[in-house]
Amino acid sequence: MMLWHVAVFIDVESDEENIREKDPMIVNRVENIDEDLLGRVSKLETRIGCEASIRFAFQDEDDTWKVSHFVSEHNHELAKPEERQFLRSNKKVSDSNLGVIKTMVGARISTTNTYSYLAEEVGGSQNVGFTKRDCYNVVNKEKMAMIEAGDAQSLMNLCKRKQAEDPSFFYTVQVDQENRMTNFFLERWKVTN
Repeated sequence: MMLWHVAVFIDVESDEENIREKDPMIVNRVENIDEDLLGRVSKLETRIGCEASIRFAFQDEDDTWKVSHFVSEHNHELAKPEERQFLRSNKKVSDSNLGVIKTMVGARISTTNTYSYLAEEVGGSQNVGFTKRDCYNVVNKEKMAMIEAGDAQSLMNLCKRKQAEDPSFFYTVQVDQENRMTNFFLERWKVTN
């Protein structure tokens, strides 16, 4: 298999002199490429070996927690205020926002309009505390929970009706600690003379 690299121009900025220059990439012809490598997508490296950390130790003598280890130096830039909403630790849909989302989606307001409303209430999407994708995920999770509960209940109702119509129809259900259906068994005996 033969593969050609495409010639492109890359903008290179020099911080010291603030000049821009265009560097052409070289056109290469590459032969004998492993086709498995072509299908792989390179992932962005996010771990950079930052040693910044804090540890706590419990003090038995006075029942308190104290800092036992602290390294404050980072080997990278910290997230800017407008980027903090995208950090995994900051992406939390609060209970109050969840209530608003449930109410608005229940009133058939689109998820996009719901998120826009929340963003407008707090002065912009950067202040919401989660992304639009997180909002969609919460809505989907709630819908799936409703469907699961509805499916199990629909199945139970159907079996009760069948059992009332046909005494040879038998079913049993096993539930977990939270009263969710885990196993279901049904059998219909056919009696012949």
